[in-house]
Amino acid sequence: VLTAAMEAAVNVDDVIDDAPDEFLDPIMQTLMRDPVRLPSSGVVVEKKVIVRHLLSDPHDPFNRSPLTEDELTSVPELKNKIDDF
Repeated sequence: VLTAAMEAAVNVDDVIDDAPDEFLDPIMQTLMRDPVRLPSSGVVVEKKVIVRHLLSDPHDPFNRSPLTEDELTSVPELKNKIDDF
């Protein structure tokens, strides 16, 4: 017997499996809710993930350029596509 939490987890996994790659955070491979673009590498990541990364390492994880939270740029077009998905 599956609990409600287990059923929800299975449904989330199905959504992630069906999601286009552009909807997935390249660091954690999770569905993005608040996509942001990194200024120097141009990579789009989940804001919560990159903010957590910046707490311990103030660099773009893709090219090691200095990076602060203030430099992150929201990507509303992608957020809308993810929300519609």
